[in-house]
Amino acid sequence: MQFSFKKMLPHIIVLVSFIACALLYFNPVLQGKTIFQSDIVHYQGMAKQQKDFKAETGEETYWTNSAFGGMPTYQLGAKYPNNYIKNLCLKYQLTFKDCYIIGFSQGAMMTFEFGKYTNNIFAGCVLLSGRILSFEENEKKNFVNLIQVIN
Repeated sequence: MQFSFKKMLPHIIVLVSFIACALLYFNPVLQGKTIFQSDIVHYQGMAKQQKDFKAETGEETYWTNSAFGGMPTYQLGAKYPNNYIKNLCLKYQLTFKDCYIIGFSQGAMMTFEFGKYTNNIFAGCVLLSGRILSFEENEKKNFVNLIQVIN
């Protein structure tokens, strides 16, 4: 098979034009410019009170008045050093197999997903106001959906 520059020419033109378009499009980035990201600026403003408190006291705060008139700081990066479920199990001499996890609304879906992928480490999952599970999904794992229990 013989190499033909005429056959390759359209492909080369397309490749060069793609590279030229990419260079034109990303020219500001190549010059070191950045896009103003308001979500990052807003995060920095909301997290300032939390970071200042940590710098002054060395302790975590789990509430800030800097966002929405007050809100928990778990979305701003608060550190939770304790595993509360494990500590409660130790306190009351329980295993995870003695515990049920419960979720309401979107929390029900999070509970469902958590239970689905953790290989039944808990006794079961209780879903309140979540979606109705199919029979097959309910048979695969040990889930209790109160809508199904009541009906």
